[in-house]
Order: sequence, then structure tokens, then C-alpha cells
Amino acid sequence: MENLELNTLRILNSLYHTQSPTRTSTQLNISLLEVNKAIEIARKDLKDPLFNQVANTLNPSPLMTSIMERKMPTLINQMNEVDALSQFDPKTLTGKYHIYLGSQLQQAFGPAIYNSLSSSAPMATWCITDWKTDAIDKLIDGDVAIAINYFNSDLPNIINQEILLKDNLVVMAGERHPLYDVEKVELKHLADFNFVTLPPTFLHQNCHNINGLLSEVGQVAKVKLETDSMELAKMIAQEQSLLLLGSATLTNNDSSQLKPIELYITPNMPLEAEISCSYAKKHSKRPFIVWLKKELLRAIHTSTLNVERYGD
Repeated sequence: MENLELNTLRILNSLYHTQSPTRTSTQLNISLLEVNKAIEIARKDLKDPLFNQVANTLNPSPLMTSIMERKMPTLINQMNEVDALSQFDPKTLTGKYHIYLGSQLQQAFGPAIYNSLSSSAPMATWCITDWKTDAIDKLIDGDVAIAINYFNSDLPNIINQEILLKDNLVVMAGERHPLYDVEKVELKHLADFNFVTLPPTFLHQNCHNINGLLSEVGQVAKVKLETDSMELAKMIAQEQSLLLLGSATLTNNDSSQLKPIELYITPNMPLEAEISCSYAKKHSKRPFIVWLKKELLRAIHTSTLNVERYGD
């Protein structure tokens, strides 16, 4: 299946839905001869009839049905990306491109993202800022190319959201804190300690806020300081023996001495934090967006290679 060209896969995908070579020819704006040739190539490659003629209808074979249900959408997406990238050269990019990067993630991933982008597209200027309240409109209008933050299930369906990294939620403690020498802690035990928190910013899930988390187990968080500065939050957590909630990779490029402690709902169920990229669905096939997603994925995973992973 993987040996078939993208154009053949698109034709098979259309045939499965139209059940007619003529309708597929019209739908894809190609000749009927090209449709029949694609069927012939696929049958030879897969050693299966794929479609059986019944009156004026092509009925899919069991193998074709199985392919459509399990493989076809993924294969087409992957090959679309390859096709788009083959026609795109980031070294020719000029001008200014805007990316939103959540404030909590800037220290962890900002340097790696910039280094990767500037290396691949040396003539471009990159603007990396925190989320704004009009983020959705900016993504749709194309003023902002892509946005990176924790996954949020409340985004409108006109925005695509793809997972870049599955991380674990942790609490960070300074060396003088009672939990510093603990490897893992259950959520219900955190109500005994004081916290410094970052306010719920635009598109942050409630589960990434200590107040929301503890309310799930009938507890109330003891918050001593709220700040919109990650740097200040880490400094106070270290100096004043307060806990700070975050994901494990927030310790990337961290000059503080805070130690991440694995956080569990129960002893066998760690809490997850998914870092995702968001972009306008209507821009999903633009070669620039396809390239940018791959570049961000590579940069983020490269920056976590030397970071201790939890739950792996």
C-alpha cells in the first residue's frame, strides 16, 4: 500500500465514495483513462480486485473496505505532507512570521524553536510572543501562522489542534521543601502545602491549574502568590518553599534548583499534559504550515532529549 503514489491513493479514496469511475473523473477533474489506469496499478500492487462491478456500481472488496477504515486517511495525510514539502524551500522565506508560544512554555522551548527556524529559514524574521485574547481571529486571518500551548478541547472546530508532545504534570519543589526528596506524590496530599500559581491564561486547561485539580478531589488549594511571570514564580517557589504546578519539560533550560515531582491521581495514574500546535483548518494544506509543523515537532522533541522523562 505504501508503494502507491499519492495520486493513485486519491483516486482510490474517491472511488470508494463515488463507486463510479465517471463520477471520480469529474470530482478530481482527471480523465477516465487516468482513473482506470490507477485501478489497474493498485490491483496489481495489492493483488486484489479492490472493486467489483455490479451493474453500474463499483462495490469495494473486503480488502478495500479494510484499507479505507484503517489506513487510507493516514496515508493520504502523510503523502500530502511529503508532496507539499517537496515543493517548498524554507531557505527562500523572507519577511516576518508570527508564532504564539504560551508563556509557561517559552523558557522550555523558545530557544530550540528559534534556533531550528532560523537555521532552516535564515532570511526570515520570527516573532514569538505569548497568546493574545484575539488569538483565534489572528490564526484564521493568517496574521499568526501557528500557536503552541497546552491542548484545549474547547477550541472551535475551525482550528486544527495537533499533539506535539505528551508530557506529565508535576509539582516543582525547592531543596528546602518537605517534598523535595519525594519521587512522586498523590494529588490529594497537595492540599497540605502552599502554592505559587500562574493565573489561568488564555487557552490553558483547568486541569493545569492547582485550584481546578484539587477541586476534583474535594480539596482547596492554599495559594500564597499569583503572578503572570514564570521567572518570578520559580524564584518565589525556590526561596519561600512554595510548590509550583507545571509539566515536566518546564524544567528545560531552567536555571532554578526546583525539582519536578511526579504527580498522581492514584498510585497508578499519572496526570498528563499534552502540548499542541494550533492553526486555522483552512490553512492546513499550505506548504508553509506543513513545513512549520514538522519543524516545531523536531525542535520540541530535540529540546527534551536530555530531560528526564516521567512515566516512560
